[in-house]
Amino acid sequence: MAPQTPLLTLLLLTKDRSAAERLVAGLRATGTETRALVTDRTDRISSLLSRRAFDIVLLWDHFADAALDQALHARGASGGDVPLIVLVEHEPTGEDLQRALAVGATDLVPAAAPERLLIWRLRRAASELRHRRHAITLASRLQQCEQRQRELIEQLQDQTTPALAPPEEPFSDPDEIMQVAEMGRARLFAEIDARLGPDRSVPSAFGVFFIQLRRHAELLRDLGLTHAVALFDRLGPELRSLIGTRHLLVRASEDGYAMLYDGLNEKAAEKIAERIRSQVHLLQPAASRDTAEPNCEVGYYLVKGRAADGEDILNAAHRLCLYRAVATSSAPDGAGMQTPTSLAARAKQGSVDGDSALAEKIAAAIGTEQFKLVYQPIISLMGDNRENYSVFVRLLDEQGELLEAKDFIGAAIRRGLIEKIDTWAVREAIRVLAEQRQAGHKLRFFINLAEDTFRNPNIIVHICDCLREFDIRGNWLAFQFQEELILDNLASLATLINALKQIKCQVAINRFGRHERPEMILQALPADFVVFTPDYGRELAGDPAKQQRLTALAQLAREFNLKSIATGVEDAEALTVLWTAGVDYVQGNFLQRPVPTLELQA
Repeated sequence: MAPQTPLLTLLLLTKDRSAAERLVAGLRATGTETRALVTDRTDRISSLLSRRAFDIVLLWDHFADAALDQALHARGASGGDVPLIVLVEHEPTGEDLQRALAVGATDLVPAAAPERLLIWRLRRAASELRHRRHAITLASRLQQCEQRQRELIEQLQDQTTPALAPPEEPFSDPDEIMQVAEMGRARLFAEIDARLGPDRSVPSAFGVFFIQLRRHAELLRDLGLTHAVALFDRLGPELRSLIGTRHLLVRASEDGYAMLYDGLNEKAAEKIAERIRSQVHLLQPAASRDTAEPNCEVGYYLVKGRAADGEDILNAAHRLCLYRAVATSSAPDGAGMQTPTSLAARAKQGSVDGDSALAEKIAAAIGTEQFKLVYQPIISLMGDNRENYSVFVRLLDEQGELLEAKDFIGAAIRRGLIEKIDTWAVREAIRVLAEQRQAGHKLRFFINLAEDTFRNPNIIVHICDCLREFDIRGNWLAFQFQEELILDNLASLATLINALKQIKCQVAINRFGRHERPEMILQALPADFVVFTPDYGRELAGDPAKQQRLTALAQLAREFNLKSIATGVEDAEALTVLWTAGVDYVQGNFLQRPVPTLELQA
């Protein structure tokens, strides 16, 4: 049974009741249970906000009233956390913005905007409010739990029994531990979000650490539940005494803690991690700690540039902690395991010779005709009569030659320019698609989005604006996300893909087939297509092992009701193999190289 959508309670300030009723009807048509109070009485605003709980307040700009503005501005504690959205009858002007800021508005939307965009903004604003209120509740409960932890710590410090003896009231109730961990994670996510801009930009870099006891399962087996949990409880006080009180430290799991540390670079983060590893020894007496083997492991993730969702950041730190633990078990120094977890992170680790000149060229080309789109057909093997094209970006060099993406994308990512390229490419592709559709061509474009781009919540607004500007339907577009970026960005992508699905856009997993367990990717992401990595298309006819792997992946895609696309096709023999394997579409230079113009017959 699907979870019930929370009731959305609105306060609509307007003299146009028919407009308010249309909005409520539109929300209910999407399955959003909605209750609304419509009023044009300014004298009731303060009392309504104080006596009733609203999720969102909407103000139509034709309802201009000084008393109303004053009441909204002074709503304070009675409704100060409730989002206020102002609807304007025209494109917002500076005067509209001034008034919106004066009354404490959180959003300014043209009344002529597509209904689905307004509905999406309303639902997003309500969801964010509920999350904030839930976080406040959790923070209060967390304070109570922390107070209890402090009391338990004091009891532990007063005891003279051996280190492994449990306290009189061991903190061993699994439900209670998991509740504390849940509240700790919620507090961490709130602190991460507080350090980010509205577009999830990172003004000042910070690190998120995950610290975990080694051999957790073995400790539970050898010490028993109560002794082991008592040992896990001591990790928090040990860490707090080591790092001080300036940095956030929360329990994030049964046997692990998360720490947020401001103002770090890679070198400083590694020093902190090494300090924790070398100085935290819970199983040894103090006299032998200098020579004892470390019994906790640390993974850290540096947050800079464009931040992922808080869940993804914590998951990355936890994953790196596990990777290092595995490496340490086979190689004591753990060398090389503290590596970034995604393509964008790897590309940002350091400058490459020639980056500066190339970045200047890229920056100058944005907004000019030096960037070009090229198109490569995706041909159906199963009789689909729609014309599908992959869209790629090219850059004109000084000789008028088109540079391929591999020649400049790395520099664009490292210098923070990839978002500008992507937003330009999205708008330009939609513009071209509109022209082709008007000419009677049934096209679908596949467009790649980079990691920094899809982490920015404003990308969905940009896509909606482009769809509205050129009168394009969402189901004429498929947005592609690289397989290797998905697991590190599940929470970020879940939000974006949910929004894309609402406007009927389709989703493809690009460079699919490299992960050891591809079914995990398909279970995690509600996609429509999988685009196999080009490696499978190369020399396919003479490689039985590759054919077997490709057939298995195509079968897996069918089991998840997805269409499969093979890329990198080199010869006619490969087409026969792909058709036999049940692949739905093919793409490659053998069929047609990417071209800058679409020459189609009506």
